[in-house]
Amino acid sequence: MNIGKMAHDSVADEVVIDRIPFLREKERTLMQTIEAIKAIKSSEYWTVLENNIFKGLVESLNKKLANEKNDVEIYRLQGQLVWARKYSDFSSLLKVFESELKAIRSQIKPNGKEE
Repeated sequence: MNIGKMAHDSVADEVVIDRIPFLREKERTLMQTIEAIKAIKSSEYWTVLENNIFKGLVESLNKKLANEKNDVEIYRLQGQLVWARKYSDFSSLLKVFESELKAIRSQIKPNGKEE
């Protein structure tokens, strides 16, 4: 029994899945998200939230983390710190989504076929 030939034959019989619809939907979702972040970032409301809530949040969590001795509380603060770093800086968040969009678009050829 030739295991290599069997494996090769089973791979040749596999169905090719069209990923383009998924990639297009992901592209659409990312574009909506990017537009929303840009709109919120440019609004006065974001300035109020940034100044009243998010400004100093990362520094405050870092100080609490540095002084904490309880392991469970340290893990909780680390989780909050990850969240605060990711979502309180809209410029960085925007870059993350734009990079993801660029990666999605690089997987889609202009003629609609995957690379």
